[in-house]
Amino acid sequence: MGFLDRFKKEPEKTEKQIQAEEKNQAASVRAKSESLLAAMKKVNLFDPTGRIPQEEVQRYKIVLDNLADRLDRASASVLDTQRMDEQMVWLTEHLEIAVKEGRKDTADRIMKALMYGIGRGHEPIPPSDAAKAPQMIRERENRLGQYITTVEYSEKIDECTHSIEMQQERYDKASAQFKEAYKKVKQEMRENPHLVEMIDHYGEKVKDINADAFKLAVKYRETQKLYKDLDMLKKQMAFKETTINSCLSIIRSVENALTELATPVTQEMQDKVIQLEAEFRNHLVELQKQITELNDLSDRFNYAIDEVFSSPVMGDYIIDAAMRFQEMEDELAADEEGRKRGRELMQQQELEQTQNYENEEQQMLNA
Repeated sequence: MGFLDRFKKEPEKTEKQIQAEEKNQAASVRAKSESLLAAMKKVNLFDPTGRIPQEEVQRYKIVLDNLADRLDRASASVLDTQRMDEQMVWLTEHLEIAVKEGRKDTADRIMKALMYGIGRGHEPIPPSDAAKAPQMIRERENRLGQYITTVEYSEKIDECTHSIEMQQERYDKASAQFKEAYKKVKQEMRENPHLVEMIDHYGEKVKDINADAFKLAVKYRETQKLYKDLDMLKKQMAFKETTINSCLSIIRSVENALTELATPVTQEMQDKVIQLEAEFRNHLVELQKQITELNDLSDRFNYAIDEVFSSPVMGDYIIDAAMRFQEMEDELAADEEGRKRGRELMQQQELEQTQNYENEEQQMLNA
């Protein structure tokens, strides 16, 4: 290619070429819409957990059927909705999973996203506005993206909530084991003060002096290990709670903006979400660092406990551990009370959001 050839203009497309490209794009758009329609008709909404009221599941089905019918009847459009349709296939698949696992909040948010994506995202534009089509589709894609953001963080909340439930079961079981072990150690120490004196005096060497004293020391170590496990579980649950609160903060910010804005999502709104997400990630990194430090301390715990055997305050240390255990129990009770108040506040906010959701839904059913 010569030097001047680089600056030659590409030949202008003929009317026939333009029409062929438009026809190919229209076919691609329709194919994506048909894939979305097939996914919507295939979805099976059933909640074996019973957490979502049956009437709510039935309402999901009715709205989904109406959306599918609306999509099927949609006329050809100059809008390229392929990207949105791909995202809505993902939403439809995740709706089935959310309903199956009884995660109502997430299912509600997915329904809102689908209602916008099909109800507004596929809304045709007048031929006179054809030149504005690229800008309009970008605005609709951005807005659907914000709805999807609420779904993604809602799923993160579901994941953390499930993890907390599992950890709470482990905590309850470990708590019962600790209480029983502590009760036995405390009683044995009270009944055999001479063994405690031997441990205080000889420390770890007591294993070569008296077998009963050594057994008591081992029981104490096991009790302390149970306490350490409880403390670690408590911190892990607190970490998950912080994650949930951070996710809720992002969701509320996005949902409030989507409710208040009659125009497409602004750059200011997108910047705010990016800022919240960055703060959330930084906070998680810091919390994870603290968990890692706790694990490092845990690795050194067994070495440190040997020093306790050589200390004359072993009995006092057990009492102190029991007191700290009671403080932990009190803190967990306070945390649960805080979560209860938080849930009540969220329920109140959900009622307000639900009212908007039902209004949108009624408009969709009447369309």
